Amino acid sequence: IIARGRSSTQIFYLGDEGFEKVGETVSSSWSSWRGRLRLTYVNDQVIATNLMGFQNFDISDPKSPVTVGSYTDGQLGWKHMAATGSGLGVAVNSINSGSQGDVSVYNFRYAFASTQEDRDKTFLTTISTPGDAMAVSIYNGFAFVADSSSGVQVINFMPYDSKGVKP
Repeated sequence: IIARGRSSTQIFYLGDEGFEKVGETVSSSWSSWRGRLRLTYVNDQVIATNLMGFQNFDISDPKSPVTVGSYTDGQLGWKHMAATGSGLGVAVNSINSGSQGDVSVYNFRYAFASTQEDRDKTFLTTISTPGDAMAVSIYNGFAFVADSSSGVQVINFMPYDSKGVKP
């Protein structure tokens, strides 16, 4: 079980004696901002969103989780992030916490790059939704977005594969 608090991300195992904390990593200073602290797990990585962006943790060794990096783009309305497992992330975010949420696509390969030029390649696009997007899940290359009173929006965020070449 992975749990996120205001200042740390903790990993627990459920054993015969109950829950046992086996690992913990301290979150960056901006994670103490109020807001949704949601987690997404993919390929031994945990992506933790908060009001200003997300952090990425490597938990391939649950007893020694490592902070890979933090990403922020100036928006103050991050709500949720889902990872594809192939280097892309689909986020529900907005300009500020009071604005209507939409869906944005990010390239994780550049999120923690050492140069600003490479970090600028992280954001790919924003897709508007008719409602106020609150959460996202990915299945079979589609984003399923909880869009408040507008219901669930199904979004194809990837271009059509017309050459039959797998990503």
